[in-house]
Amino acid sequence: MDEYPGSRPQPGDGKNPHVPGSGWRSEWDAYLPATRTQLVSSLHTDSEGNACVGWSTQPGADDRVPMGCVTWYEAFAFCAWDGGRLPTVAEWDFAAAGGAQQRKNPWGNEPYDPSRAVYYHDGAAGDPLTLAGGKPAGAARWGQLDMGGSRFEWALDTTRIDIKKQSDFDVLPPLCMDCAETSHPGDRLILDQSWHQGPSNGTYPNWSVVEDIFGAVDPGYGAAPTGVRCVYSR
Repeated sequence: MDEYPGSRPQPGDGKNPHVPGSGWRSEWDAYLPATRTQLVSSLHTDSEGNACVGWSTQPGADDRVPMGCVTWYEAFAFCAWDGGRLPTVAEWDFAAAGGAQQRKNPWGNEPYDPSRAVYYHDGAAGDPLTLAGGKPAGAARWGQLDMGGSRFEWALDTTRIDIKKQSDFDVLPPLCMDCAETSHPGDRLILDQSWHQGPSNGTYPNWSVVEDIFGAVDPGYGAAPTGVRCVYSR
């Protein structure tokens, strides 16, 4: 943060080694805040001007609360700065499903319950947004935490369609290995669930985060429920 804007990505940073042309593009610089002050302001409010909680420029209790109000460009830039990158849908689903185990949810085939994930349940107002890793019983096969709740998470992938109606959000990119859907120039996909999202009509016990992509969103839109999970190549 202190080094910004000098810490912004260079062209090609944050690329997926299996997806040609997936690194940072110089034209995306225009979608990042121009100054550190503007960056701080953007992380304190969503794209509609509503306050975001859970992050501060000063060290404190909120340091381990997952950050929200992050645009796709800011998420990409952060992961690139940290030596990582945004996950593809294929990578995220592989991790959430436990690879060949093909789990229904990150922790296994057991249904959702509040001991495993931070989500909206039982018609309540939703669990408070807890510290990152606050639901260890919900750990995925390889130890990833909070894959079934907390914040939505940006993916590298775009959509293959123009989003014009609600049902368009349900279209999945093609099945693949070590690849991503990047042919659509507009919206980017978000995955996971958030602490205040989810049906309250009794259907949640049968729901699977692995089988769902939450939706496609303008990459320049920073919403309170949306954060970032970076991945790192070995």
